[in-house]
Amino acid sequence: VHLRTESVECQLADIVESVTSLLAPVADYKDLGFSVIYSDDVPRQIQSDPMRLRQCLVNLINNAIKFTDAGHVHLKVSRESIHDQEFVRFDVIDTGVGIDQEGLDVIFETFTQADGSISRKFGGTGLGLSITRRLAELLGGSVSVVSEVGSGSTFTFLTPAFVQSDQSSQAGGIDEPFDEQLRFSGSVLVAEDDAKNQKLAQTLLERKGLQVTLAADGEQAIDLALSQSFDLILMDVQMPNINGLEATAAIRRQGIMVPIIAVTANALKGDDLKCLAAGCSDYLPKPIETDALYKALSKYLHAYPVTV
Repeated sequence: VHLRTESVECQLADIVESVTSLLAPVADYKDLGFSVIYSDDVPRQIQSDPMRLRQCLVNLINNAIKFTDAGHVHLKVSRESIHDQEFVRFDVIDTGVGIDQEGLDVIFETFTQADGSISRKFGGTGLGLSITRRLAELLGGSVSVVSEVGSGSTFTFLTPAFVQSDQSSQAGGIDEPFDEQLRFSGSVLVAEDDAKNQKLAQTLLERKGLQVTLAADGEQAIDLALSQSFDLILMDVQMPNINGLEATAAIRRQGIMVPIIAVTANALKGDDLKCLAAGCSDYLPKPIETDALYKALSKYLHAYPVTV
């Protein structure tokens, strides 16, 4: 998976709050206890990629909620020192179904879930944990799990609290051009009411090997997202009947945490913040630029090189 990161100063509590405000209603919908527990020595500010950090936490907490039918999901945030390096430690603790040893051996592998019946019941491709581990490693950290069948699981995500200034220069890859030889695998729902924009998005996505399903408005997008399994949703913000942000919020309330990229003509006028607040994973300005679209896809989908 070709993924890019950046490194900026960010407020840890803001990142955690954005994640918990998104997922707390999902836990509440399942009548699960949900809380965040901070240790006293957690740093207020860290140097990291806030979007990637948020993505890791969303994946881990959503995974815990998905596989927990009763009890609770807790996020514990603490500080840990390993070989004189300071880390922020996130423990996602659940009282869910648990994972046997065979499942633990493969759970972070691409396209793998611990049990095929689990995949059929809860949906998804199994890419979430694989990408989470890759993202954690890109950030300089790690993800691990301890679990027992019937006794729940604890996923531990470590990420550096501080990054040396000479390392930040390595994070410039976000501005690099997309590698044109790469292709993606997966299915994408495109919610767009304009026929020309539909055709453009479909062409750009299919050109990279993706399967595309079209929705003409937010209502159709909700129906399709609830009835089918997608790896990503491209959501136009301005649509009739139900707009893109309302559709995103409705999808999130049903516990569906597939990445949603908002497409907005007002990205410079504050719509970007509205998109993230509604539960979108990312956003793109209109009109869509090919390179920007492909770079956004590379954050969330499995990419592979085309052999010549």
